[in-house]
Amino acid sequence: MRTWVALLPEAWLHSHTFVIASTFVAVNTLVYLALAVVKVMPVVLPARWLPHHYHRAESRAIDAGVGDDPSASSPEITQL
Repeated sequence: MRTWVALLPEAWLHSHTFVIASTFVAVNTLVYLALAVVKVMPVVLPARWLPHHYHRAESRAIDAGVGDDPSASSPEITQL
């Protein structure tokens, strides 16, 4: 059976510097993983959760008949 030789001495694996470096790499990996997951997710717009159109039961326009039909275009403005 073949034994593998470590690249670093075992004493280095238990050193304070190696623990800090490995913790940094682990946190960095988690941050990039979270960023990748967020980028893949669809865009969430809170404004889409609210109703878009607020239509009154009755028109409150000053002119009679204006604003009754929401699909009608706005009247033209004339110069006096």
